[in-house]
Amino acid sequence: MYNTLLEDIKSAMKTKDSEKLSVLRLLYANIKNSLIDNSSKQVDDKFFYNILSKYIKELEENIENYSKLGRVDLVDKEEYELKVLKNYLPTQLTDEEIYSLVKSEVDKISDFSIKNMGEVINNISKEYEYRVTSKKISEIIRSKFL
Repeated sequence: MYNTLLEDIKSAMKTKDSEKLSVLRLLYANIKNSLIDNSSKQVDDKFFYNILSKYIKELEENIENYSKLGRVDLVDKEEYELKVLKNYLPTQLTDEEIYSLVKSEVDKISDFSIKNMGEVINNISKEYEYRVTSKKISEIIRSKFL
């Protein structure tokens, strides 16, 4: 994925898409800073997705905060960045797929309650890392099983 990012940066430069280029360069800078902080030498997919996920989570929080403040201009900017970055994530699971995964995990637990929710979330998150967020799993558990 890192190589795809580099190719997309080159492509955005050639097409003079300054908004997209800006977003991609920010992601690239975040990756480079993390490499320096972690004394890593190379970027594998896991490292890339960790940085990307943190950046996306930050953008989603910013969008929520800007919405509360009524800053439509900043919301639009952050949503555009989010849209560009989500192209680098693996295909996300649908609500139906998450529901079936949660149901199978809940069925394994004889006496399911809110105390077991963390276990279910961890099991699904480990297996489908970067394809579903813990927040999304939690929302489905709370709405369908509690």
